[in-house]
Amino acid sequence: MGIRIQPEPEFAIEYVVATRERNMYDDSDFFATYWDVERKAFVEIEYATTRAWSYENYAKVDAPEEIQAAYQQWLIWERKVDKKVRLMQLLENPHKGAKVVVARGRKIPKGTEAVVIGDVRKVPSAWSRLPNAMCQILFGKEAWMIKAEYLDVVEPAAEMVAQLAELEKEIPQLLKQIAEQAALAA
Repeated sequence: MGIRIQPEPEFAIEYVVATRERNMYDDSDFFATYWDVERKAFVEIEYATTRAWSYENYAKVDAPEEIQAAYQQWLIWERKVDKKVRLMQLLENPHKGAKVVVARGRKIPKGTEAVVIGDVRKVPSAWSRLPNAMCQILFGKEAWMIKAEYLDVVEPAAEMVAQLAELEKEIPQLLKQIAEQAALAA
């Protein structure tokens, strides 16, 4: 019995793989992650809080090693999914190595194709409190600094596209392994 919650209805959950505490300014919440056999997924539940009477509630890790190993794989899968989402967002915006077209601006003609040769970075603005995202582009033999918002991405950097393709292959395979590993253990 990994999690016990009282008073009514009292229930218990087994296969707890992790516990954590979220501390806030005035209160704390206590969470446990467990393997749900019916849903075939890891689920997080709040089992206690300092906002209300919950002193008899507790959770302890009691999952077999096979389910704990599947949980570690699930954490890796979750990180890969986050990385994929960040990469997809990055591919939409100007980034180092991307081919771009100038869509706005005064000094560089609109429609000019260029390649981003520097990292996109925040530069303080003289006219605004918010920094501008600037990047260095190369067109012809000249390098210019331009606001990233003035550029449209035509072709993302090849290495980032390759990373995204690799993640798209790994993620479903990893998820399948996790489900098989946890199902065998439960």
